[in-house]
Amino acid sequence: MAVDREMLEAIGQLMDTKLEPVYQRMDSMQNEMKTMQGEMKTMQGEIAGIKQKQEEQIQYARETRILLEDTNRKIQTLAEGHGDTVSRLRKLDCMEKTLSDVKSDVEVIKTVVSWHSEDIQQLKKA
Repeated sequence: MAVDREMLEAIGQLMDTKLEPVYQRMDSMQNEMKTMQGEMKTMQGEIAGIKQKQEEQIQYARETRILLEDTNRKIQTLAEGHGDTVSRLRKLDCMEKTLSDVKSDVEVIKTVVSWHSEDIQQLKKA
């Protein structure tokens, strides 16, 4: 039995010797996996930051769009008001011409009334 036991111990030592490179590789792989897990956590953090910035940019774009729409409405209202102003100015030009014509007519009437008043005064004297 001692021989069997010695044989088993020799086989065990042989197995340990043969498996040592496998154990070393496995240890190396475990270390690499731990490193990769750390890098993955770092990348996940970076991705979360990128997603946050992306959401902020989307929100900023929405706010910009709303401001542009509001500005467009204001510009449209202003343009409509400008059209009304131009129309009123045209009417004002017409009114100015009419007023000028009326002034001329009043001057003529004043002159005629003055002549008629003189004629009436002369007729009263006669």
